[in-house]
Amino acid sequence: YPTAIVADIDIMKEAPMPMLTAGLGDILGKITALCDWQLSRQLFGEYYCEEAATLVERALEKCVENAQGLAQRDPKAVQAVTEALILSGVAMGLVGNSRPASGAEHHMAHYWEMDALKRGEEHPLHGNAVGVASVISASLYELAAEKLPQGFTPPDKEKILRCLKAAGACVTPKELGIRRDLCLEAILHAMRMRDRFTILRLLDREGLLSACAIELTNQFYSE
Repeated sequence: YPTAIVADIDIMKEAPMPMLTAGLGDILGKITALCDWQLSRQLFGEYYCEEAATLVERALEKCVENAQGLAQRDPKAVQAVTEALILSGVAMGLVGNSRPASGAEHHMAHYWEMDALKRGEEHPLHGNAVGVASVISASLYELAAEKLPQGFTPPDKEKILRCLKAAGACVTPKELGIRRDLCLEAILHAMRMRDRFTILRLLDREGLLSACAIELTNQFYSE
């Protein structure tokens, strides 16, 4: 860990709005990331750190409560996001990997970013991509409802959407500027970014990933 992290909220609240919403988007991605971790624990007994998960969840809820304020550059909202980002780093340090903070939503965001880098094109800020990808991940959980373990609590997609909209952030891949074919490709192949069990691998294992990818892509790009 660093000896200290200095974050001047008076300076940070004046940052370009896409940078502020990127911070929130990355934090909202923890909603689906923690579900992916829980899913792997319930299905395969993967190690799960309650302390690290609780640390992230508490910081996340402060951001949810202040999402509206971020659109007005409220210092309290900017501070909540900043603290949550720092604490998610602490949680990763506790566990020794990125499991408390990264799941299918991050894999899809990285897939989009790698495609843009390969093409030499500009791409959305990482956190804004994660926010949109968390909507996709939560949507996949809805489609996989019958395949989830008994008693499993899926991510709250409406909470993610509500917070992103309140902050003025993008909520769909089309709005973010992601090509239709790239959205479909990412849902199908982003799981290969890391050897980590997520909702993408569950659907693939059940033979449902292709149909779900097509259904969601049609839904997001219907307008």
